[in-house]
Amino acid sequence: MLNQESVKLNNLLNIEQVADLLGIKKSTVYSYTHYKTIPFVKIGRLVKFEVSKIQEWKDKMPSCDGKPLSDCGIRRIERKKQGFNSQQIVTTKPCNPSSDTNRKEVLMKGVYKTVNKSGTKYGMRFVDPSTGREKKQIVSASKDLAEKSLMDITLKIERKEFLGIEDKKPVKFADFVPRYIEYCRGNNSPLQAQHKESVIKRRFIPLFSNRKLTDIKSQEIEQYKLDRKNSGKVAPATINRELAVLKNLFTKAIEWGLAFDNPVKKIKFFKEPPGRLNYLTTSQMETLVNACVPHLKPIVITALNTGMRKGEILNLEWKDIDFANRKLIVQNSKNNAKRVLPINPTLYATLSDILRVGNKVFDSSNFRKSFDAAVLKSGLKGFRFHDLRHTFASFMAMSGCSLTALQTLMGHKDFKMTMRYSHFSEPYLDDAIAKIYKKQEQK
Repeated sequence: MLNQESVKLNNLLNIEQVADLLGIKKSTVYSYTHYKTIPFVKIGRLVKFEVSKIQEWKDKMPSCDGKPLSDCGIRRIERKKQGFNSQQIVTTKPCNPSSDTNRKEVLMKGVYKTVNKSGTKYGMRFVDPSTGREKKQIVSASKDLAEKSLMDITLKIERKEFLGIEDKKPVKFADFVPRYIEYCRGNNSPLQAQHKESVIKRRFIPLFSNRKLTDIKSQEIEQYKLDRKNSGKVAPATINRELAVLKNLFTKAIEWGLAFDNPVKKIKFFKEPPGRLNYLTTSQMETLVNACVPHLKPIVITALNTGMRKGEILNLEWKDIDFANRKLIVQNSKNNAKRVLPINPTLYATLSDILRVGNKVFDSSNFRKSFDAAVLKSGLKGFRFHDLRHTFASFMAMSGCSLTALQTLMGHKDFKMTMRYSHFSEPYLDDAIAKIYKKQEQK
């Protein structure tokens, strides 16, 4: 049985032999076999061909230069006889091939033609640079207008001026600011939102008020940076904070499809020196507190005993103070996160003596003028209210408080800010290590 099958297989041709016999490619033979155009036999999983039947099939099939043609080849010859050139046809198929008005025509690349009951329309096809996806848009019944529209969009894309398929009107800087401020109030802490609003209104609205967002260039912002520095009125850190606000504004404008470039990204920020750590001694603290007017004194005592920021103290409400558990809750933190601070006996006595009037704990009227007068009276030169916060952190580090605990008390988001006070704890760490060695020597 096996010998008969092997003899039978030897008398049949494989695909490669049939391709040589017919003078065509093996892929063409595979195609003929797939569509069952050519006679073949299947033995198991093998495809074989009988020589006699292949010869008969070749004689019956239409041929070109002695090679049999497939169905596609036959249709191509028929089209040539009718006078059509397939290479000239580049548009979509018409809805009604029999109509003379729907004949195919050569169109500009990216322009297409569509025919329906409402008539013939021309559209354009292009890639949206913001999404990377192809977009299609019907333009007009005029082919010339569709081609001109495509050329206009292509030019805008090359110039990076294209903002979307719909024709958006450029937005002025002053018109965009209210929307950005509304976003800041909903997503940032009250202190951050207030800071951003102040910077934009005081610094950038006078500069770019009637300018379009898309027209503001990096050179103008670079000039603003240099002018602020040359004025000598502000530190490099202040200029960097202002530029950071403007950079965030443009970032949101790009996200909302109202700008295509952030000009602040190309600006190099100033290198900032380490922040100063001006803190008071015990005697200086007593002098400053005694120099304060009655309504300012509890504010200064709170800053010295909690390390809270000025805004956090002035916004403190009675509902945020838990006298029973001697805890104080900071609601409006700079980092938009709550933190709980302990109330020591000194602060407890100070808060208990305050007369409750309204929701706010402290009276902030004439705050700046009163504090400057107290500093002048104390003989402290260049001392700021924020230095009270540094004083609290310095004494906490010197008392042996761990830096991790200090980070929690100060509300630092970045541990690098807390590390500025690490050198205050070094002498006390040395004393602790020395005590360990003394105990070992005693043993």
